[in-house]
Amino acid sequence: MSDNKTTDAQLGRSHPLVKRIRLLSRSPAQRSSAGLMVAEGLHLAEEALGQQARIHEAIVSPRLQRDARGADLLARLRAAGVSIRQATDLLLASLHEAESHQGILLIVERPGTSIPHLISSADSGALVLVACGVQDPGNLGALVRLADAAGATAMFCAGGADPFGPKAARASAGSIFR
Repeated sequence: MSDNKTTDAQLGRSHPLVKRIRLLSRSPAQRSSAGLMVAEGLHLAEEALGQQARIHEAIVSPRLQRDARGADLLARLRAAGVSIRQATDLLLASLHEAESHQGILLIVERPGTSIPHLISSADSGALVLVACGVQDPGNLGALVRLADAAGATAMFCAGGADPFGPKAARASAGSIFR
């Protein structure tokens, strides 16, 4: 997490952070090498905070503060020491892969741990889901959500879509952080 600052200067399309977000959103190789992912929307931001994910940056637009839930989330991000950048609704909409943005986008460290740790941390044995060649990120995100709901210890992806891509993360409804 960064220092507890909100940068009042609005980000522009050519800002290095905006370029980095576009690259992370589009490139599984960049996400993998950086160990980061892009989380879009209120629910994923709430889940990331709730699971104490390492949030590198939050980009917010005025839309976020239009209701109590968004204002509360912004206060919680500040309290957690997350660096917060301001953006226009138009810029944030161009960064989101979803049809409509909710006023927030996060750059988050990808969750993960070692295989021995995942398996040994299971109290009564390991339940592991293996997804092989699932091409649709929405379907892969739904499988992440299913594994979480079933109490799986781990999920392994062998080929196919990237579980840390924006669409798969959204479809996981925050389970990606667990």
